[in-house]
Amino acid sequence: MHRRSPVRIGFCVSFPVGSVLALGSMISTQAMPGVTVVFLYLAVVWFVLYAACGALPYLAAGAEKRMVAAAFWGFGIGGAAAGELVAILVMSDNLASHARVLGAFAIPATIPWLLGFFMTRWLAAGWA
Repeated sequence: MHRRSPVRIGFCVSFPVGSVLALGSMISTQAMPGVTVVFLYLAVVWFVLYAACGALPYLAAGAEKRMVAAAFWGFGIGGAAAGELVAILVMSDNLASHARVLGAFAIPATIPWLLGFFMTRWLAAGWA
């Protein structure tokens, strides 16, 4: 078996779980009173959510600690950045409603994961 196969299998679980939980947390912002609350909520919740979902496959596969830490910080930063982007889209009045909804539902399944993978590789290479 390839040495990275357990990490790939772990992401087969954490990717759908993280994306669905992010969508649920995004939908829950509809009842929140202010823009500032939404920005802070999505940044903090998505940082923790994506950091956990990004680091768990590495941890479960027995990767070295610097790789787990790089995944935690990389996916966390990607999740926080995507959370802020979603907050801007959801709170923006300049976009058509269908564009806001499409963007807001596409972002949790794409941007945090892409940013997380790139940030993880970048951080792990810098910490080597």
